[in-house]
Amino acid sequence: MPASSFSGYFQELDSLTTEQKDGLKMLVFCNRLGFNSVTVMARDKNIFKSIAGEYADLITRDATRYFVDLQSLSSQDKVRIYADYSEPTVEFEGYYIDSQKSIYEKKIYRKVSSDHVDIERYDMQGNRLTDSEPEIKASESDWTGPQGLVEAAKNSGHLFWFLKKTLKDQNYLVVFL
Repeated sequence: MPASSFSGYFQELDSLTTEQKDGLKMLVFCNRLGFNSVTVMARDKNIFKSIAGEYADLITRDATRYFVDLQSLSSQDKVRIYADYSEPTVEFEGYYIDSQKSIYEKKIYRKVSSDHVDIERYDMQGNRLTDSEPEIKASESDWTGPQGLVEAAKNSGHLFWFLKKTLKDQNYLVVFL
């Protein structure tokens, strides 16, 4: 159970079943304005659905990777889910979901290079909401979340790296399981 190397930081991650944890292929730890969260990725839609519940049904196309921000599931007003449709210039798409279980914002993560994506935000009528938001590969010194997660990543033997948004106080530790 590779995800167990990261237990004790997020009750939502710790509460997943053994089958769910075994189905995870990536953990994305995020520090957003001092608030920490974890997004999990599965390639199996059934594992994704078992974690994301009815929110998984909002992804109607088959994807190669499915993501859900575990902390957002309890927010009920900004649930975050993501899907990778294997489009050549798109890393993946993200969706914000409201309490009525409706998608109200779509994010497209456009590949610029292997170390850089630009995020475009759209409302559900297709209107662009923001200019491109750069997200780039970063270094350990850019990580502002729990240092214990970095130590757990180093000790896990798994590939990991750091990302950050350049226009926001937001950074990530990405661990490939």
